Amino acid sequence: MAWSLQEYRDIISKYKPIICDYPDTAGRDSFCIIRHDVEFSVSRAFDLMKIDSECGIRASFFFQVMNGAYNPLSVANRALIRQIAEAGHHVGLHLYVSHIEPGDVATLRRELAFQRDILAAILGRAVDRFSYHRPPRWVLALEEPVLDDIINAYAPEYFELTDGAPPAEILYMADSQHNWKYGHPLDDSKYRKFQILLHADEWTGDGAEARDNFHELIERNRAEFVEIIRSECNHYDRIMAN
Repeated sequence: MAWSLQEYRDIISKYKPIICDYPDTAGRDSFCIIRHDVEFSVSRAFDLMKIDSECGIRASFFFQVMNGAYNPLSVANRALIRQIAEAGHHVGLHLYVSHIEPGDVATLRRELAFQRDILAAILGRAVDRFSYHRPPRWVLALEEPVLDDIINAYAPEYFELTDGAPPAEILYMADSQHNWKYGHPLDDSKYRKFQILLHADEWTGDGAEARDNFHELIERNRAEFVEIIRSECNHYDRIMAN
């Protein structure tokens, strides 16, 4: 079923022979990078990590530090993010840039360094990669590296900015907005180089269409928030029972 964890496994199985990490793509005739941007749920990211590990692959998980949906510094989320890294997967920054004025490269560089350092403190280790959150065109079109010591998931070695034209070599596929706008990974393709963005928030056990998926995300976060209140307020159950 579409958007189910079984379909997710099918995607991983198809590309497993050529799945590799960003730095390992150099010189390869074929490759597939598996990337997870985490927008709403660290626990869903952890669920996907377990499947990736079961399938024998290592993926990149990109977390935000400026996010209203989850707090990466909470005790629970920090533990999950660290477990993802300790399981051998790569943890990077999902860089928030919506507040930066177009063309302000100096601020972009400061923000990348600032947000990266926050995530590094959470992890207790260096952060060597980032992806943009909802990138405007001007950041994708930058010709020089934002910072020299960090991998950019949108660098030209891994992503082609085509403005709607078919890419020459690297096919980028993403499940954004519960829609495969650039092609479905299970479809046949003439390409041999791929970057596939699989948002942890889009995938559920039996599959769910967009509306039901939103409801599931809301309910899961609501349940987690209730547990936070319950752990902090020993009178919660008594009050809510009345």
